[in-house]
Amino acid sequence: MNVNFEQADLYQTLKNLFGAGGMDYVIKSSVNQDKITVSLKQVTIQKAIELVLGAAKQDLTYRIEGGVYIVTPKVSERTTSGI
Repeated sequence: MNVNFEQADLYQTLKNLFGAGGMDYVIKSSVNQDKITVSLKQVTIQKAIELVLGAAKQDLTYRIEGGVYIVTPKVSERTTSGI
């Protein structure tokens, strides 16, 4: 797949990618609405999603639960360990 977004809303970009792949998804409300620019050629949808998440200002990740992609901010070890 080829992807080209300029100063696009992160939420809308992810929505388009998940939609193109026919994937179910949840984008947590704690995900910031950044503007991103990406231009990718001949990448898989999964790789495009990973690269779009990496282009955001906020450190984001996703997990798959029951076939549903869930996009959330990354939680640092420091936050989870209580230090």
